[in-house]
Amino acid sequence: MVILVGLDGSAHSAATLTFTADLADVFGADVVTVHCRESRHSETPTPVDELDVSAPEWNRVFEERGVKNRMVVMENDPRHGLVDRVKSEEAELVVIGSRGSGGFRGLKLGGTADYVLHHADCPVAIVSGPGGPVLGGTSVLGVDGSDANRIAADWAIRAAGNANGRIEAVFVHDPMADSYPRPMVSNWHYHGQEATERMVKDLADSTDVEIRLRDIAGHVVTTLDAVASSFDAAYVVVGTRGHGSAGGRLLGRAATQLVHHAQRPVVVVPHL
Repeated sequence: MVILVGLDGSAHSAATLTFTADLADVFGADVVTVHCRESRHSETPTPVDELDVSAPEWNRVFEERGVKNRMVVMENDPRHGLVDRVKSEEAELVVIGSRGSGGFRGLKLGGTADYVLHHADCPVAIVSGPGGPVLGGTSVLGVDGSDANRIAADWAIRAAGNANGRIEAVFVHDPMADSYPRPMVSNWHYHGQEATERMVKDLADSTDVEIRLRDIAGHVVTTLDAVASSFDAAYVVVGTRGHGSAGGRLLGRAATQLVHHAQRPVVVVPHL
């Protein structure tokens, strides 16, 4: 397995670096660290010594965990450089900070990170800040019972299994639904709840990973973020809705909002 990470030496790089090293450790993966900088023919090139200072520290973090890391420096637009490298390296995960500077000048959602989310054909982890421990820790999985969600759940189980961790699966229903009249039947469910319960049961029966399902009324983004904080989760996992007509990934509203507002890493798993 190959994990590709985009680093630039910004304040977000420390959390991105640590998260990448932790995941590579539990997956037994190799890492390709990509640093994109302006072309040397540009009027405002990125100083070479910026990389000279950062690279030894990046390598040290990987070496401490016994993770093999290879550095790639590209004179390219970071948006296209990262996506192209994901394909050429056949990476199974790409990790990127939510903001950046230097070689990833101006990195923020709506820019490079947003582009990678929509165009990389593999799971993408957006790191806005440090999460809890990956090894032996907790991850939060947003669940809705859909086909796309099942693919995200499979990724979450694989990661938790490798990390000897546990999963808090969270189904969020509209709080307004509690104010509507309900039919007087014993098998009444919120929209999507029955499919979710069936999916989580199937998953729990097929793995040794501890999975606990929670049904919570609220806004999906704030609820997932709050649950992740309460368990000091290593990351939150959500799925997408497949691909748009132009070939770019079509992110669901929850995934889009979550990567903008979450306080810890979010892994977005594509429905390909």
